[in-house]
Amino acid sequence: TNRIEQIRVLELARRAVLTNDIGVYLGRMMVYAPTRGGKIFDTMLSLLLDRSQKQVPLLAEKISIIFTGRYKEHRDAEKEFDVLSSGLAWFPDRSIINRVREALGEDQWNDLDQLMRGRTCGHVYRISDIPNRHGYHDSHPNPNLTVQWAS
Repeated sequence: TNRIEQIRVLELARRAVLTNDIGVYLGRMMVYAPTRGGKIFDTMLSLLLDRSQKQVPLLAEKISIIFTGRYKEHRDAEKEFDVLSSGLAWFPDRSIINRVREALGEDQWNDLDQLMRGRTCGHVYRISDIPNRHGYHDSHPNPNLTVQWAS
């Protein structure tokens, strides 16, 4: 990767992470990291979890959006919007979970853990939701490819 591309990735990630406006953050996530993958997403995650940096505004909300793939305007809101990976939850590996727990602190981690309870993560099927040759689709996933959240 050339130097200009590295600078571009860092700047796009930095702008998303440091914004005080959750709408701006959502928009940037949906454009630059809609599936929670790639260099921009990896850089965003590193910046969100970097404790040596200045305080990240709305840290808990931003991490919650990454983990749940969804956004609610406030905790008691009825409507929840699918914003990342069609609203599917993200279960990162244990090392990232430990870093998130450390970055959030125990109270905010417990809130996120509570939010994630009952959520599942699994294989993503075709957009049309038409069953594959085994009869599975997003609305009826293969139970062998589905994992339940357990912190």
